[in-house]
Amino acid sequence: MRVAVIYLFLASRMAIAMDWGPAVNGLRMSLAIEEKTVVMTFENMREDREMYLPLGRIVGIRHPEFAHLGLTLKDGTHRQLQHVGGEGVAPGRLLPYIVPMMPGSVYTVRTLLQDWRVGSNLDRIEKDLSRGATLQASVVASESLHWEYVNCYGLQIFWSGRAVSNIIHSR
Repeated sequence: MRVAVIYLFLASRMAIAMDWGPAVNGLRMSLAIEEKTVVMTFENMREDREMYLPLGRIVGIRHPEFAHLGLTLKDGTHRQLQHVGGEGVAPGRLLPYIVPMMPGSVYTVRTLLQDWRVGSNLDRIEKDLSRGATLQASVVASESLHWEYVNCYGLQIFWSGRAVSNIIHSR
């Protein structure tokens, strides 16, 4: 019986294990691709306080403005990807996309892989990934956001910095 319990515990821990990028100002980030879905996960590593994670503003599409996804081709060429999908919000509406994160909490953004495109023609990236390209996510928020949102919303505990995820190697 004990062996079965230990096995189930280890199996559940392995199922949720993630690769993480380095922590920056108490935040770390993970990137994964699960069943044709891009999964960006953020964790508040601070034990002493909560933080507000500013992911940008939503205008017409549902994706994080300050979270970026980059594609590095096998020859070393780096390309910034664009998100072209999502359900969005009312046209012309500008809403803050701010995630309150308690100490140790985790927040995940899921988007379809097919909605991340590259270049002026908005080419799909699946062929590049099958040819050995890698993906890495980053989130960038400047300290100037403190003043913008403090004046508007009274929020003062913002994360700022540049955090990067682990690198996803295609198979």
